[in-house]
Amino acid sequence: MPRARQLYLLAVVCLSIGTAALAEPAKPPRPPGKPTIYQPDQQTCQVSTITAAYQRHLAPFADQPEAVKQKLRGMQADMTSRTIDGCLSQGLLSAGEAAQLRRKLGLHSGPTAPAR
Repeated sequence: MPRARQLYLLAVVCLSIGTAALAEPAKPPRPPGKPTIYQPDQQTCQVSTITAAYQRHLAPFADQPEAVKQKLRGMQADMTSRTIDGCLSQGLLSAGEAAQLRRKLGLHSGPTAPAR
């Protein structure tokens, strides 16, 4: 077989392989997961449970730089405030208990409190 014909066949094979690969449909991206909306219960809304959870979630990061701990405290404060708000809205925590918790944990008061 002449050299030119070999090169021609090689080019045709390479192009057909490349075209076939391009023709394959791309996999669609995975749909985003559904967010879980947590509804607190009587056990979750106990003052001791909320206090312990706040401290327990921060404890593993005690050896991190202060900037990291500050960010984590802000995120934990936001989650804890939302838990307190949920407990209040369901009548599982009194306003007095909520205020006491917010003071004890250094959280901003009220449901619109920004994360620190």
